[in-house]
Amino acid sequence: MRAFIGCPLTKSDRDVLCAWMHAHLGAGWRPIRAQNLHLTLYFLGEQTAPALAALAASLHALGPLPEARGRGTRVRPFPGPAAPLLALELIPDRGLLALHARVTDAVTSVEPSTESRRFRPHITLARGNGAYGSQALAAEFTFTRLCLFASQPGPQGVTYRALNCRPLGDAAARST
Repeated sequence: MRAFIGCPLTKSDRDVLCAWMHAHLGAGWRPIRAQNLHLTLYFLGEQTAPALAALAASLHALGPLPEARGRGTRVRPFPGPAAPLLALELIPDRGLLALHARVTDAVTSVEPSTESRRFRPHITLARGNGAYGSQALAAEFTFTRLCLFASQPGPQGVTYRALNCRPLGDAAARST
């Protein structure tokens, strides 16, 4: 199954982005369902069940992880002008950069890295091929959970199922 490691959005952050999508997405764009909105930290591709179990154990072994934040800057086609995705680009704080580095270490301790792209923090908002340039969207996001997700295709589109999650920052300290 296809998998990735990421941070789901809080309900209030999902609500903000869903309202923005309702107001701004034009013809040709399909909004990402609210429950699927997330920040990807590491794309894993196709994985076996044993590999996913090893990855979950490696993530758990990381110990306490920082709370992470990102500041939304603009919505534009991602990763480039002709791409079939619209994404909100984020400026990461030090916590988010540190989290990404630790997740990368955890993944590469289990399997050789297949992720060759540099980390470009973003939240995918829509898929399609409508006309779109670039629009500012200033918003602050706090990521409080880290999850190993499976991507499951279905009749209503893809659903991201959290296989294993752990809290970040203060939430992590309260859960130990």
